[in-house]
Amino acid sequence: MEKSLVDYCKKVGNQIGYYSAQKDSKTLLYDLQRCKRFDKFLDVLDRIKKRIPELSTDLEFFYQTDQTNWREYKALIGIFAKDQEFKVTYARSKSSGSAN
Repeated sequence: MEKSLVDYCKKVGNQIGYYSAQKDSKTLLYDLQRCKRFDKFLDVLDRIKKRIPELSTDLEFFYQTDQTNWREYKALIGIFAKDQEFKVTYARSKSSGSAN
């Protein structure tokens, strides 16, 4: 797996995770996790892009992603998204806890 694609997955995952934490909704994380087919993965990315217009899009990602490797990219995006969502939620709870 190319470093540039892993970096892209991290960037996209971080954007999704940040959005999910800000909206206090894990819907996008669950939608991504539930993808069982390549076409559904693309549908979920399309839905996510409509919710997060500033979501990074990289043509190279779409040229490299296919029926054989999409699960790897989905997993990476999901891992980074959940990690970012947790970081933002945890930071928010720490700051609101210290304000009391």
